[in-house]
Amino acid sequence: MSAKTEKELRVGNVVVDYPSPSVARIRIGDPQAKQSILDEATIAALEKVLTRIEAQISLQGVILAGCAPGRFLAGADVKGIEAVSDAEAGRKLAERGQALFQRIARLPWRTVAAIDGVCLGGGLELSLACKVRVATDSPKTQIGLPEVQLGILPGWGGTTRLPRLIGLPKALDWILTARRADARRALRDGVVDRIVAPEGLDAAALEAAEGKWQSKPRSRPISERLRDGTSIGRAWVARVARDRVRQQTGDRFPAPFAAIDVATRGLALSVDGSLALEAKAVGELVASPICKNLVRLFFLMESAKRQGDRERAAAATEAAVMGAGIMGGAIAALLAEQGIATRLHDSRAQALDAAVARLRERLDRRVRERRLEEAAARAVLDRFQPTPDGSRLGKPQIVVEAIVENLAEKKALLTKLAEQVPESCVLATNTSSLSVTELQSSVPHPERVVGIHFFNPVEKMPLVEVIRGAHTSEEAVAFACGLAVRLKKTPVVVADCPGFLVNRILAPYLAQAAALLREGLSISQIDRAAVAAGMPMGPFSLLDEVGLDTAAAASRVLTAAFGDRMAAGSLLEPLLAAKKLGRKSGSGFYQYEDHKKGSSPAPDPQLSSLLGIPWAASASGPKADLLQSAPSRLLEAIASEARLALAEGVAASAEEIDLACVLGFGYPPERGGPLR
Repeated sequence: MSAKTEKELRVGNVVVDYPSPSVARIRIGDPQAKQSILDEATIAALEKVLTRIEAQISLQGVILAGCAPGRFLAGADVKGIEAVSDAEAGRKLAERGQALFQRIARLPWRTVAAIDGVCLGGGLELSLACKVRVATDSPKTQIGLPEVQLGILPGWGGTTRLPRLIGLPKALDWILTARRADARRALRDGVVDRIVAPEGLDAAALEAAEGKWQSKPRSRPISERLRDGTSIGRAWVARVARDRVRQQTGDRFPAPFAAIDVATRGLALSVDGSLALEAKAVGELVASPICKNLVRLFFLMESAKRQGDRERAAAATEAAVMGAGIMGGAIAALLAEQGIATRLHDSRAQALDAAVARLRERLDRRVRERRLEEAAARAVLDRFQPTPDGSRLGKPQIVVEAIVENLAEKKALLTKLAEQVPESCVLATNTSSLSVTELQSSVPHPERVVGIHFFNPVEKMPLVEVIRGAHTSEEAVAFACGLAVRLKKTPVVVADCPGFLVNRILAPYLAQAAALLREGLSISQIDRAAVAAGMPMGPFSLLDEVGLDTAAAASRVLTAAFGDRMAAGSLLEPLLAAKKLGRKSGSGFYQYEDHKKGSSPAPDPQLSSLLGIPWAASASGPKADLLQSAPSRLLEAIASEARLALAEGVAASAEEIDLACVLGFGYPPERGGPLR
């Protein structure tokens, strides 16, 4: 069959056309769907299309592209991963994708991946099977291998081909960090061969397919050839990578270690031999409980991001934030970064200057790291409008108050704001413990008052609690959720109760840590027990990060509402009296002044005397039974309170509580959540 006799071929959601007589272009995906994925139907369609393409002997090139501008491939169908129940089925699933991409790799013509939009997981693995990769510089173009976040490894050729393309260390960095890189980063690392403007993609891909433009072979320095080409060199790279993984997550997740093993061993084998290692590893990982828990959390996050009035939130152009402290300044910066002109109000010029300096420093760092263009950074600063005049609010769609955690002051401010903004403006309070219903009580049109609880540090923490007061309207809740999604956060709607959801569940965990301290363990032993259980940091390190003054205020509210199971505050009061507030003051449970960067801070030398607990800073005598029980006691305190919160309807489902705990304070994701 000749290409000239074939005008267009359509099989399912895969279409072949011919931009020139000697070049076939395979477009993948349904333009009506939100994203293109490699599900069972698409894979079957691609297999049929390749059979037709392979018979077209007059071809010189093949382009693989998305179904529409801004659309490439978001990866494999995660539901297919969820459905796998045993290792053999998982291995066969990997082999199916590998066989398809091997057919692409073995095509005798110039094969070009034309990447515009999301190119993740199986999408990038398909691209790696091509001889040339051209990507657009669109902000929508994101390239990466996120599989380890789902508890598996890139098993359709990614763990085999990427080390051969860019070298073992860089490839492991891409695989283990699961980074989403823009086209410029991908070009620097050698993952793509050329970047163009979106409107130039079709022409550039056709040039490459016709041989008018060819990628230059990457020069490999002798050090890289020795490192990747010798068993000693590969072993050294693997050891460094394993040490880095252990430093970050311990031995809790098997997928990163499996990826290191396959990538390292695979370089010493043929491509087919390495692919066999990949498939076997995928089979073992995909059937594991850890993979199932991580996949479940993935679907929970996707579901949370679909809620809310995203259309109204996307149309928001103006906002105001009251209070230029750490939280207020960070919230204003986040709004400005997402395209919303934001006035940051505070009567303290010093606080405004500090907020501007923090934003400028973050933007400068991103520009230096080539993650942001200078023009885009200037645009963010232009939208970030510090002002000491609290009356110049303009016509914002939302105002966020982020002043001191004081009921009377917040209430007075919200009442004043209600008189200054349009009735359609949503009034949000960034409170961590105060009643939204009480804050609504004196505000005209209280239905527009909603709680939006960001977590510190705002730019990093992925969760936002959206608190529904007694009078909050569905429209206000929907707008708050939609805005959280626009700000690249995951919203969870919770009831208005003391501590809301995350802080309430976290409080008994902190109280249990206090009980273990009184029973004979030191703060370091307790923190290590929590980390061993899978928490990102120990309870005393967490208190220092949050700030002991903030934690004490929340503890008082929660203890008054729920009783002694929340009571960790008695440990905090002596430290507060000594003006030890945690990391922000230089000392708390730990001493932060003068400790070397990269080292763990030591317990504050005054801790034992201040608390009246001789072993607080350094436990004496064996406590084997107590040490052994500490991890389970800490996690059970979380699970017990989560069950009570579910029974009381603080959140709508166990799934939302699990998601909030994982994203809000780092409950071990491999466990799936405290109610899993």
